Amino acid sequence: MFDTLCKSGVAIAAATVLFLSGCGGGGGSGTTSLPTLNVPEANATAANGAEAVAAIFSGQIGNIFIPFSAAASQPTGFDPAYFMLDKNGPVSKVLGYRPETLNATYSDSITCDYGGTMSLTESYTETHMDATVTFSNCAFDPNFVMNGKMRVSAAGTNYGDTLTYMAVSFPADFTITDEMYTFYISAGSNMRTDYSVYDYYNDNYAGTMTSSVQWGIDGDMGRYDNLTVVFTQDYYSTPIETYCYKSGRIYVNNLTASLDIDPTYDPNCTDPFYYDYFDLISGSMRLIGSDGYINVNVTDINTITVTDQNGTDINVTL
Repeated sequence: MFDTLCKSGVAIAAATVLFLSGCGGGGGSGTTSLPTLNVPEANATAANGAEAVAAIFSGQIGNIFIPFSAAASQPTGFDPAYFMLDKNGPVSKVLGYRPETLNATYSDSITCDYGGTMSLTESYTETHMDATVTFSNCAFDPNFVMNGKMRVSAAGTNYGDTLTYMAVSFPADFTITDEMYTFYISAGSNMRTDYSVYDYYNDNYAGTMTSSVQWGIDGDMGRYDNLTVVFTQDYYSTPIETYCYKSGRIYVNNLTASLDIDPTYDPNCTDPFYYDYFDLISGSMRLIGSDGYINVNVTDINTITVTDQNGTDINVTL
């Protein structure tokens, strides 16, 4: 059971899992974490800050599954919330498939909506699930074909009325292809959402998402490590969402340098990124470079302004 919702024009599903798996299960070999990158801190310039902002804020073209930023002519970033929760995305398809037998491990192959297959090896009980899934030329949207392996786990109570967490990891490179490019997610990338509030009946959710993801396209690469976001989602009447970026390291200049989110800037999340009926209205954070700070502020609807210590501004439009 999934409800489709939106963030900044990006469709998001609040997943209610009707089957969920034992700790363990799934199995399969492969990379479990990203390799360590030892790179210097980037200079605290507006250009570097804008690149970091583009890496973690996403756009969308139409109502199609795009797990990365499409505001530019080609992908520049990756949004873990969209990838994990969009009802047309691969994670929701895995969570939405439930056989009739509990307390067992099973395998199945499912035909994707627009061709290809999604093959699962899964174990689950009433409160936990763990699955290893292989996508072979699988298209749940006619514009995107997926290939690769993904692990999905989740836990909840009462058949998912309360979801406590869900996690996604990639034991090998995972690719998403359309007519113009192939976007890949590197082996070892991983994402996890821990819910502090999961009220399906009143459409109200809150929690923390932590992600370490590396991606690439046409020779350009992006990555962030331990990107930690505290969020709220209230869709009962007018959709309201907030996203407070608590900490994390964002790599720029094709993974040759990095910026950190300043964890001391807004420790109580008093100025989170605030979405009102899918438009970004307000919010701020601060990035740390080798020679100072970069301020990041919403200055207009769906516009983020990045300002360095020399007063140079760059606008990032979502």
